[in-house]
Amino acid sequence: MSVLQQQQLPLDRAIFGEVLACIPEGWTRVQLDASIRETSAAETTMALSLLGMGQAGVAVVSDRLQGEVRRLFLLNERFNTNLRGIMYTYEQKPDGRWSFSATYEYA
Repeated sequence: MSVLQQQQLPLDRAIFGEVLACIPEGWTRVQLDASIRETSAAETTMALSLLGMGQAGVAVVSDRLQGEVRRLFLLNERFNTNLRGIMYTYEQKPDGRWSFSATYEYA
């Protein structure tokens, strides 16, 4: 496992935990979409959403989730990966455990 992967793993776990805290009770799947919209010397602007994938209700993105995702982008910036976007999909299995898949977009 690379140093980047070792440092990103705790962030991925924190993001997952916060996603679960942000979704309505009863949701069994959710998609997190995040992307860098603009970067300047002063700040980085991000777009972030949680999609219910056809389920009723609305998920509200928390400040903590925004912070964890921002840390993920900043970590990748330190490693010069040119990461511009992520899509994490979580789905609850019949036994109650959650599966996870990720898609990364690079410049």
